Amino acid sequence: MFTFIKKVIKTGTATSSYPLEPIAVDKNFRGKPEHNPQQCLGCAACVNACPSNALTVEAELAAKELAGRGGGGGGVCGGGGGGG
Repeated sequence: MFTFIKKVIKTGTATSSYPLEPIAVDKNFRGKPEHNPQQCLGCAACVNACPSNALTVEAELAAKELAGRGGGGGGVCGGGGGGG
């Protein structure tokens, strides 16, 4: 019990009086993140740069895109032609 009280007295104030003085901000703080869909390339660079690992990027392929990939209409993988 004595060691706990001693530690509390040594530590000092653990809270800040917020309305009276501003909150201390870390030196690496770059501001509030804002997402702009027009500028997003989907490269996930923001995920790699996020210090708290709070971001994720989820990519979904539309059904039209999947249907257009090797559906069997000739070409290299479609099996429609050429033999040698």
